[in-house]
Amino acid sequence: MANIEKRPDGVWRARYYDETGKQHAKHFGRKVDAKAWLDEVTASVVRGDYVDPKTARTLLRTYAAKWEKVQVGRDSTLSVTDNAVRLHINPELGDRRIGSIRQSDIQGLVKTLEGKELAAGTVRNIYDTAARIFASAVDDRVIPSSPCHRIKLPKDDKGEIVPLTLVQVRSLEAGMGSLGAAVITLAGSGLRIGELLGLEVSDVDFLRRTIRVQRQRAQSNELIPPKSKATAHALRHFYASALIAGGASVKQVQTVLGHASAVVTLRTYAHLWPGDDDRTRSIMDAVLSPPKDSARTENAP
Repeated sequence: MANIEKRPDGVWRARYYDETGKQHAKHFGRKVDAKAWLDEVTASVVRGDYVDPKTARTLLRTYAAKWEKVQVGRDSTLSVTDNAVRLHINPELGDRRIGSIRQSDIQGLVKTLEGKELAAGTVRNIYDTAARIFASAVDDRVIPSSPCHRIKLPKDDKGEIVPLTLVQVRSLEAGMGSLGAAVITLAGSGLRIGELLGLEVSDVDFLRRTIRVQRQRAQSNELIPPKSKATAHALRHFYASALIAGGASVKQVQTVLGHASAVVTLRTYAHLWPGDDDRTRSIMDAVLSPPKDSARTENAP
């Protein structure tokens, strides 16, 4: 229910009741302004994006604390999220009302993080945490929209992966002495170092030449579930590059490496797949080239 009425002092009062029955009112000098405000509120209710003005006054750190309490995931992942909020997001924006934070403020946060000389990947992780917080605030109708849009993020400074050669792998194997078998296992399976350290004899099927990843050993030396359900990173990259050179598809590489999606696989290894230009030329040559016996057929009596 909504209405507009003129008070004895000549001021126009517009008021409405939200879905919980709570009354909201605002005063205007002109009736036309009161009606325009009420029409805007009514439209937002119809669209389903109505937000109680008072909720937007919540401090970002207050909402972020509430948001963190309901997050689920691995302890290591939750720790990264907490560090992003506690060490970076709250110090910069935590004491601001969540509804007052704009796109330029988020871009300013990214700029500040870059000034701290943090790695590009770290800056992206912190920004991703902030984006998740604001997306949740939109879902909870605390704010009408998220300021995390069209944000320019630093480019990954890691560069393209350059896999080890077979000679380098064998050299590393020889240099590791009695641990050389671990080098070959990593290079030949794509396991993460934690997954290798979590292996037990029963996890290896020597007859079928397969390894079941049941657990991994964390930095705390605790055995925990593997990173994914499906390091020593250089040897893992060698394994991936060997698969790609052998003709494996993006989906195959994603599956054996345990990546959450093909996007992760392509982001890391796209440059190792054969170029599209060469593939396109080969396809068109095959289509347009005349059959081998075409000349003989044309000249046949």
